[in-house]
Amino acid sequence: MKILPVLALLFLLAGACQQNNADGYQSFEKGEMAMDDYQGVEPPRTAEAPAPPPPEEGEGQPDGRSDIPAPVSTKIIRNADVTLSVDDYAKGRSALDQLVQRMQATIAHESENRSSYRIQNNLTIRLAPERLDSFVIGLEKLALHVDQKNISSRDVTREFVDLETRLSAKRATVDRYREILRSAKTVQEILAVEQQLRALIEEIESVEGQLRYMRDQVQFSTVNLNLYQEFDRPDLARPSFWKRIGRSFTAGWHTFLDIVVGLVSIWPITLLIIAGIWWGIRRLRRVRRHTT
Repeated sequence: MKILPVLALLFLLAGACQQNNADGYQSFEKGEMAMDDYQGVEPPRTAEAPAPPPPEEGEGQPDGRSDIPAPVSTKIIRNADVTLSVDDYAKGRSALDQLVQRMQATIAHESENRSSYRIQNNLTIRLAPERLDSFVIGLEKLALHVDQKNISSRDVTREFVDLETRLSAKRATVDRYREILRSAKTVQEILAVEQQLRALIEEIESVEGQLRYMRDQVQFSTVNLNLYQEFDRPDLARPSFWKRIGRSFTAGWHTFLDIVVGLVSIWPITLLIIAGIWWGIRRLRRVRRHTT
């Protein structure tokens, strides 16, 4: 009799399990229906993330190098030609020395000439290009009158790059010739390679000299300065009337002496002329006597 309650309990548990399975299946079907309802509906768009910034210079490759070539620095030669007069040469030269010292310039060359009416000095001054304009302004301040001022600028970047490129190519050719020289076997091959090497080395030295000169001209500007003072010339003063009369009398006397000296120097011709005149006069007198 005790088996009946146990069987009843088992039936109740089995019914409960079936009910749970049915509820789960219905919920699953409802979920599929819900998903079917959402098909064809686009999901909301989110804001796009900003594009990453371009890599900085040196970040494109693992070793930090960049394919973009480095810009070539501009090479400009700046020079000036200045001619100016001063009221007092000694004071002007002292002011010039102070200006040169203040601008950290250097007097590379000077040539001073003196006469009774003029003191003149031609100077060559070297200084940094960024101080050239200030230096010329300082020269104008110490001048009585500026006769000439010319500031020139010349871009030599193309020439500089061309020389460096040629120099690099020639050095590479020298290296190749040296490799050929190591493998040369006959004397003729060695002499031929050495001749080519000598010619290339001379060309390299010439290009290097041009580059050194150009670098010097770019790093330092040149100022060609003509500094002078003029005095009153006594020979240009107009003389008085009586002084002019005396000079004219003296000049006439010297002219007369020159004529006498000239006649003496040609005395044979002078004697012939005098003899001819004397004979002509006598001939004329005889003709007159016969006619009378």
